[in-house]
Amino acid sequence: MSHPALRAAIAQKIAVNPQGRITFADFMETALYHPQHGYYATKAVNLGSSGDFFTSVHLSADFGELLAEQFVQMWEILGRPVDFSLVEMGAGQGVLAVDILKYLAREYPDFFASLNYIIIEKSAALRKLQQRLEGLKVQ
Repeated sequence: MSHPALRAAIAQKIAVNPQGRITFADFMETALYHPQHGYYATKAVNLGSSGDFFTSVHLSADFGELLAEQFVQMWEILGRPVDFSLVEMGAGQGVLAVDILKYLAREYPDFFASLNYIIIEKSAALRKLQQRLEGLKVQ
């Protein structure tokens, strides 16, 4: 960890704790999500195959399309409800959401019309990026 301001924020958390320590979970929360200095606050566009890391959704739309098929099956088992919500937690750049929505719009327009796709995102920078994606409700 070479970011001095982030190091200071973590040191401050340790200093104000009566036991003089923080949990690993608190450390990671601060390192990743500190509003000004956290990884996801400062590097929201640094994900993907040319970024710091990538996941399977950055390689191909296949995973999103497979999930979409499963969601359609669930929708049909439930009797094709008019309102069907999907919630994705921590969607990064929204790549998976886009893959799912594009596939559903093309292959299953009835299901797509019933769908309310919601993203829950802690990172303000990533929320801003995701809100630019059409058809998503980002919280």
